[in-house]
Amino acid sequence: MEKIGVNWEVKPSDASHEYALEKFARYLQDNGIRSSTIDSYVIRVRKFLDYAQSERPLSSDFGEFREYLLKKNLSRSTINNYCFAIQRYFMMHGDL
Repeated sequence: MEKIGVNWEVKPSDASHEYALEKFARYLQDNGIRSSTIDSYVIRVRKFLDYAQSERPLSSDFGEFREYLLKKNLSRSTINNYCFAIQRYFMMHGDL
């Protein structure tokens, strides 16, 4: 029988993002946010954290990310949803 090669190595940045996103989802749930909204916010914040390459991005990272979204010609509604999600993420950390 041949063994299947599986790489179980987890990159620290991946693990920290997942932990931060799980914590964020719990925070939203504890604050009475609907599950469909939680799913949307987690997806949007994941994209922001990937862009910033940090689980504790700076407000300047948010400004740059917002400009990035504007350049992509996304709808005002979509950009606002990103902003609401990221704002909640900063609130969770006490940065707002």
